[in-house]
This record gives sequence, structure tokens and C-alpha cells, in this order.
Amino acid sequence: MPCIVRWPGKVKPGAVVDEPICHTHLLATSAAIVGAKLPDTAGEDSFSILPLLLGEKREVPTHEAVVHQAANGTLAIRQGKWKLVFLFEKDKQALELYDLSADLGETKNLAAAQPDVVQRLTRLMQKYIDDGRSTPGTKQSNDVEVPLLASPAN
Repeated sequence: MPCIVRWPGKVKPGAVVDEPICHTHLLATSAAIVGAKLPDTAGEDSFSILPLLLGEKREVPTHEAVVHQAANGTLAIRQGKWKLVFLFEKDKQALELYDLSADLGETKNLAAAQPDVVQRLTRLMQKYIDDGRSTPGTKQSNDVEVPLLASPAN
């Protein structure tokens, strides 16, 4: 989903950035705009996208991956063109892998065809869960248990 930004005098009109961002980045970005330093225990998944907004050229992405969580608790991780969904519903548990560069509609699950990508992204998501954050900083405790695949509800 595109993000459209208008900030006269700061964001160049017509500029396009292909790096994925999400709403969690608004906290760190807002802090950077006003010159505030977030405590280590706040915004554990928030990266400042201010350099992207200002059109700064970067050698490396702003963040390693983006973590998504749906209202029902379903987790997903996105890195580059790949999105891995840790799906759990009443009687269904599955890993779904999509190549967003070729399948924006997420219609072709490539998990079986790309086991190395599934394994790499699963390890990265587990690291984020174990660390309680995807940003650099002190490990944090999760408020609740965060399973990648949950047991079906009884």
C-alpha cells in the first residue's frame, strides 16, 4: 500500500522511495523530527524514516525487515521482495510466502518452493521475538507469549 507524504520545503514533490515502511515507523520518525530521543523501552519496532522523507541517499536499507501484525494476532515479516506470513486460524496453521515484486495480490504461496527463504525469515522473526524488538537496543520482554504458529483454540 503506498504512503503519500506532503511536507513543503522538506519532501521533494514527485519523489518515490521503494523501501517498505509501516505505521510503527511514525513514532521514531516523529521523535527524530522534533529532536527527541526515545527511551530504549519505547518504539521497539520503530525506525525513523526521516532520511527517506528528506531524500537522503542510503547505502543500506533503513531497517533489516518490517514486522506486521494483524488484529487477530497473525504475524508477518517482510524483507525486500519477500513477505512471510505465520498464519493461524481455528483449524489451520500455515506458512505463506509471497514474492511481492511479482505477486502484489498475494495469490501464489511460494513457501514450498522457497524453503531457504522461509527458514531465513523464520529465524529472523524468532530473533525479533526473542529480543522483544527489531531495532537495535537492549532486549525487551514481550507482554505476552508470541508464537509464530499458535495452537488451535480449544
